[in-house]
Amino acid sequence: MTNQEALDVLRDMNMLLICSSNERLYKKCSPAIYVAIESVKRQIPQKPFEDPLEEGILFTRYKCPSCGCRRLGHGFDLDKCYCPECGQKLDWSEIIK
Repeated sequence: MTNQEALDVLRDMNMLLICSSNERLYKKCSPAIYVAIESVKRQIPQKPFEDPLEEGILFTRYKCPSCGCRRLGHGFDLDKCYCPECGQKLDWSEIIK
């Protein structure tokens, strides 16, 4: 099962809980499913956004697509696979060649 398939299943489970008439079960399980959804979403690689520092400066910094963290792309650490703030998996495949 891929991360995307797991994410789809978790979202379906959450929708079933929302539509169920068992409010006690919903209040108990929905927060846990939400945390699981957010965790799986962070494992699906996202491309970082370019964030130029200033005009005329050749150095480019990158932002995390999930939290906006700007501590990406300092010097030689472009190959880091995860955001240091939120843990989002990053896809540098088109940036590092």
